[in-house]
Amino acid sequence: MRENERQELPIAGGKGQAEAAAQKETMKTPEARNQGIVRTSLIGIIANLFLVVFKGAVGLASNSIAILLDAVNNLTDALSSVITIIGARAAAKEPDREHPLGHGRIEYLSALLVAALGLYAGLSSLVESVKKMLHPETPQYSAVGLVIIAVAVLVKILMGQYVKHRGKQLNSDALVASGSDASFDALLSASVLASALIFLRTGISLEAYVGTLISVMIVRSGYGMVCDTLDEILGKRPDTELVRKIRALIMEEQVVIGAYDLFITDYGPERRYGVVHLELPDTMTVEEVDALTRRIQKRVKEVTGIRISTIGVYAHNTKDPVAAEMRHTVEHIALSHAWILQIHGFYAEHAKKYMRFDAVVDFTKSRADAVDALRREIEAAYPGYRVDITPDADVSDLSN
Repeated sequence: MRENERQELPIAGGKGQAEAAAQKETMKTPEARNQGIVRTSLIGIIANLFLVVFKGAVGLASNSIAILLDAVNNLTDALSSVITIIGARAAAKEPDREHPLGHGRIEYLSALLVAALGLYAGLSSLVESVKKMLHPETPQYSAVGLVIIAVAVLVKILMGQYVKHRGKQLNSDALVASGSDASFDALLSASVLASALIFLRTGISLEAYVGTLISVMIVRSGYGMVCDTLDEILGKRPDTELVRKIRALIMEEQVVIGAYDLFITDYGPERRYGVVHLELPDTMTVEEVDALTRRIQKRVKEVTGIRISTIGVYAHNTKDPVAAEMRHTVEHIALSHAWILQIHGFYAEHAKKYMRFDAVVDFTKSRADAVDALRREIEAAYPGYRVDITPDADVSDLSN
């Protein structure tokens, strides 16, 4: 996409509008968001503790390792909800001198603990299921026990959907992780029920084998949740749709020629800060630039919740007709290399034999080597010119 192209913001309808409204309300009321997380987690704790009691009793009465493991798994879920509450409370603390941007990243740590607990539960279930395969025991199921398990499956399905939905509404990775874990628990309980029914009908005990299969699925899910949360902590590439939306908002300002180098730093849910560079005509005054950047910051915050804390400015030649031709030539040279994704911020002073620009370098190439090679080519094309190239990393899809 070239710098002078502008996009209209997509108009969401139906479900998209509802989700956007919910997110906007959440961003306006962080206290309400925190209360929502706590309430949802408390519901999960109460439901899981009831399931622990009933499943534990049925497991002991029927001598079923699968049902007992299922009860232990529910106890782990209750502990996960406690961790989520503690994390939400800690993350809601006001910024202080030591942590001027707040404590929001604690939520990611709590989500990581929840995911790790799910992973541990899956591994523990896998070990016990394998032991059961090697040393099988005959279970003794009762009608009441099977009804309790069937009800538990239904409860877990509903709870998983509810908690995951609330997690997305409240932008809480910990709740989403808990909801996903509850959905897998429902699958685990359903497999236990199915194996019990098969045993009662045929006398063949499959619970250890079914438990092994489901344990592997839980381990896989837990591993995925751990990886997703680590991405948030380490800093992942901004979502493409979000980048396009921010760019479209910026390009609503007709004076803006291009927007580049969008970098988003995540300090926790609803605590994201951005940096972006704009290319503006070199005829603008500082007063005009100041008013423009403030409008952009306000607009992006209102629509996306992201605070654009810093806006850098590139000057665009408007007084030197030779500069436009030079830019075209330099861009052609640069983009002939696969490892140069984009150049921007080009400015030339023909009388001084000087040009400067930024080059976005692909991660497959050393930025220092890329700049040296590109500078030599451009100096060969423009003898006597001083060429100043600033290498940029491919931090967002504004580079494409």
